[in-house]
Amino acid sequence: MKKKHIFLFLIAIISAAAFSIHAQQNDGHIARNGDILHPGLAYSPYLIISINDSTKTVTIDPDVVTFDSSLDAATYIDSDTISYVQFATKHRFLLQGDTLSYIGFENRATYFRLDSAVNAANFPLKDGGTVRDKWSGSLLQYGSMILKRTVGISSSRAEEGWKLTDGTDTLRNTVRLKWTLDMAYADPDSVNASMPDSITSDIISDMQVDVKAMLSERLLTERTIWFSEDARYPVLTDSRVSRIVLSERGESADTIPLSMLAIYYPPSFQYSDTGEDYVAEKPHAKDTDNTYGEYGQGDNDHGTSLKVGNPELSGNTIAFILSSPSGTRIATVTLFTDSGIRLTEPKEVAVGPVAQRYSLDVSAEWKGVLLMRVEAGEESYTRKVIL
Repeated sequence: MKKKHIFLFLIAIISAAAFSIHAQQNDGHIARNGDILHPGLAYSPYLIISINDSTKTVTIDPDVVTFDSSLDAATYIDSDTISYVQFATKHRFLLQGDTLSYIGFENRATYFRLDSAVNAANFPLKDGGTVRDKWSGSLLQYGSMILKRTVGISSSRAEEGWKLTDGTDTLRNTVRLKWTLDMAYADPDSVNASMPDSITSDIISDMQVDVKAMLSERLLTERTIWFSEDARYPVLTDSRVSRIVLSERGESADTIPLSMLAIYYPPSFQYSDTGEDYVAEKPHAKDTDNTYGEYGQGDNDHGTSLKVGNPELSGNTIAFILSSPSGTRIATVTLFTDSGIRLTEPKEVAVGPVAQRYSLDVSAEWKGVLLMRVEAGEESYTRKVIL
């Protein structure tokens, strides 16, 4: 039984990240062929300080996250099949129409195969949207059938209006998806606990197993995933795996936690990995003083055709002066937190040789350090604003 639990435990940990490759059915949130990702990992109770369902608020501590290049992940797309590879394990999904389904996974030692794809979520995610589906499958270890027939229930629910905060910066309007995968080690319809072990063991596995123990336990994997409109991949994933030990009457007698793993992947780091939009320098794995998404102390100006004045704050308005000595150009102005979270949509302005004053409205709820980014073609300029 111990060996069996170890394998299922590893299955659940690794698959925690697998579902986190989609958000909404549009080009901005679809996993891209060959994307190499660098998400940060942490022990769930350390990263996720609290989850308040009434206020839909998650409080996190990014300083506990570890970024290690050896833990890279990759996504690959072949027609409607999506493969997600991490920790030397490949998970497979199907995306057909608006339905995302899970097929199973494989690595050098283990092959987890579902008899048919199990529905996990429908896209685009809508508030209150639920999906519930039964599944069955089998598990091979080094070519031998360790579990001939496993069964379970997959269920998910989406909720809009969530926000993530570290106490200073806040990412608003995220969507939370709770996905639960319940798993029985053996199909109770084909195995009866009253049968002697000599009869039932070969029905469950080709290996020597404790039949009564396997029939009295289940595995529960709960994944909570937050999606943001500003990021291609989910920004936060919480995966908790538990072993449920049933009483003789079939009632839940005890729940034993096996793992608690969290993945932190803010938009700024995703942009850096995928080459999209705003690029931030991520902390090195051995660094203790993390600078999440910060541009640094300098202005980080790249270009010479624009002149960007220092922004000035007046009430809830940021005013700044722009000019283009070389001729009229179209520039975009965007506000970010110093953690790289985008606060406003890019605003286009026409900049000419004569210096002009422009302004952006800011929310009264925003406090702390903001970054104003001005872009024109290949040029970019960054200015710091303190509210």
